[in-house]
Amino acid sequence: MRGENDAIVAAGAVVMERARVGNGEVWAGVPARLRGRMLPRHREMIRRGAESYAALAQRYMETELS
Repeated sequence: MRGENDAIVAAGAVVMERARVGNGEVWAGVPARLRGRMLPRHREMIRRGAESYAALAQRYMETELS
């Protein structure tokens, strides 16, 4: 599989060896197929998820390791 930045491959998707996942594409399924294009709401959802994960990691570091 070849992949570019700024794409979504769904959890559990099986991307075939010669598939090329392009910028802004959403792939899902078994085998994975192009299902659509990323929308601004997808990017926002990813940004919020990353911020939440980072905050949880920080909280863990402060409570569990101190």
